[in-house]
Amino acid sequence: PVYQWLKEYLHPGMLDPIPDSALINGIGQFDCSPLRNCSFHRISIRRGQRKRLRIINTSVYARFTLTISNHSMRLIEADGIALDGNQVLQTLRLSPGQRYSVLIEGLAHPFAPSYWISAQIHPF
Repeated sequence: PVYQWLKEYLHPGMLDPIPDSALINGIGQFDCSPLRNCSFHRISIRRGQRKRLRIINTSVYARFTLTISNHSMRLIEADGIALDGNQVLQTLRLSPGQRYSVLIEGLAHPFAPSYWISAQIHPF
């Protein structure tokens, strides 16, 4: 039963639950070890191509910091409100329930054909 799964979180005096992992397009890195293969979400983008990323923090108890190595993000929407796109960020911080849309432009670098999208979890 569900109660048994949540028992440790429902005990009086316990701190709020902190996420162990996050998902990017349904793929996460929880409990990865040499014996367990974990996959990564891949986004293809060509040099000069622009892509819109819709980023949502569905957490209730944690903030997230999102970065894309060697790329900036042009903020075009926040919580359903269109923005002028003049704000360019290296790091995007999302509190619980926040939603953002950003534009990224593909870069071509001969020594770095791949770039990491990193999302760090910060408990309150």
